[in-house]
Amino acid sequence: MRKFTFLFLFLALSSFVFSQTMVINNFEEPQDTNFWKYELSTNADPTLGFVNDTYSSSNSVSGNKNNLTIPANSLAFTYCQVPFVYSQSDENKITVYTKNNAQIELNKLVLDEDLSNSIFNRDGNIEKITVSFSK
Repeated sequence: MRKFTFLFLFLALSSFVFSQTMVINNFEEPQDTNFWKYELSTNADPTLGFVNDTYSSSNSVSGNKNNLTIPANSLAFTYCQVPFVYSQSDENKITVYTKNNAQIELNKLVLDEDLSNSIFNRDGNIEKITVSFSK
């Protein structure tokens, strides 16, 4: 049993040392250029480096499945199941889209208490919020 244990430890240690040596020696090798290849999308805008995309979200608070178009140079996320789209613009404003197709425009980058509570309570009154901010 001692011989088996010694042989196992010897093989494990030599394997570990050999693999560490190979890793250290490979630091000198040139990088594999195929690793960083990327694919250009037909929706890409090469002047901006961003992609126009349509995102199909999961069910909203109201139970509807939303299709959200995300323009180039934008950021989109959901918060309490409400989609937010941030975009650069010439002015600072927030547009709130409600379930009855009304639009509420705020000329500041702050939501009032009623709109905030509607989001936090997930009452389904708000379908989407777009935020435009100046560069």
